[in-house]
Amino acid sequence: MIFLRFTIIVALFSSCLSHHNGRSVASLGLGDELKLSGQLSAEENALAYSVCMALRSKNILYRAEKNGQKFSFDLTHQDCQGQSKKSNLETTLSVFSDKQPMEWKSSFSKYFKYVESHEFGIMGGVCNEILQGKGGNNTYLLDQASKVQLRFSVISNHVVRVTADTARVDSGKADLVYKIDEIDFLVENGSSNGGQLGLEKSHSQSVPCPNGGHEKLTQSIK
Repeated sequence: MIFLRFTIIVALFSSCLSHHNGRSVASLGLGDELKLSGQLSAEENALAYSVCMALRSKNILYRAEKNGQKFSFDLTHQDCQGQSKKSNLETTLSVFSDKQPMEWKSSFSKYFKYVESHEFGIMGGVCNEILQGKGGNNTYLLDQASKVQLRFSVISNHVVRVTADTARVDSGKADLVYKIDEIDFLVENGSSNGGQLGLEKSHSQSVPCPNGGHEKLTQSIK
């Protein structure tokens, strides 16, 4: 059912969504002002629903069967001087109580530690309402000082990219983006796509550098 819904979306919107780099016409950059919040369109809701369903399925499976399993990632860090370093990241999945996010345990200090799910991570602020069929808003408060705005792109028949623009909330001032996350989620399972339903195939994060430019971290499943 998820795949049928997703296939229809791809057919309708392949002409207007980016399949190459996931950046749509409405994309933002670091330092840009966050756009006005609003309800997700019917098309965005359908994409978000596919991601939330996949994440919920992964959450159930991982908590029941995957605790202690090894996961390997390619990790690339581009620093503020423009130097890029690639590493092999070996992790062990650690499962805690349902009220805590799962973790990719590793000896590394700089990587994406927490496992994305429908309750935790960039979709945690919208999946509850979306899975209840209520529709969702494209923006939610992360905490008292930050808000997150979501965008969705079709990458392939199996993958949806979620872009999260995080901005500081400062009364009387513009909400300026200080962090951009892009995560490619596998929303349809099968041996042909080499992955697990709900898996974050790639996660990249960009943050500004003090003297201009940006620092970027990318973590991709092997």
